[in-house]
Amino acid sequence: MYSSKQHINYKLNLSDYLNLGDQFLLNLIMQKKYRTFRSFYPYYLTEHRNPVSRALHFTGTLLILVCIILGIITGKWFWFIIIPVCGYGFAWFGHFFFEKNKPATFVYPLFSLGSDFVMFWQILTGQIGKKLKEAEIITIDKKSNG
Repeated sequence: MYSSKQHINYKLNLSDYLNLGDQFLLNLIMQKKYRTFRSFYPYYLTEHRNPVSRALHFTGTLLILVCIILGIITGKWFWFIIIPVCGYGFAWFGHFFFEKNKPATFVYPLFSLGSDFVMFWQILTGQIGKKLKEAEIITIDKKSNG
């Protein structure tokens, strides 16, 4: 028999109507607070304060470039297949064991990939110290302004 008490206690939950893939995408959308690469990059840098982690990211990005070049030169697909292992392996090791934070790749995959290459270039050209200081100032300003 149906009671009004059962009806009152029932809560509509959107996740009841979504499959796991849809739930995953909805969670990603809800987590995103950066809409542009320009606004994301200072945050990205503040998630890479540890110099060992940055060195691991640099190594992984360098290996990605080496794999691309070797893949083109040799014509072997193997080099293209191992690109994610090289890039993510070194980067995630840095996050889990040195930064002790969650990689931005999970929420911002394209921004994060682009940021890896920008940071790689800034390390290579000696700009990273200056850019880290600028990122710290930007993130502090954002936190204090709401």
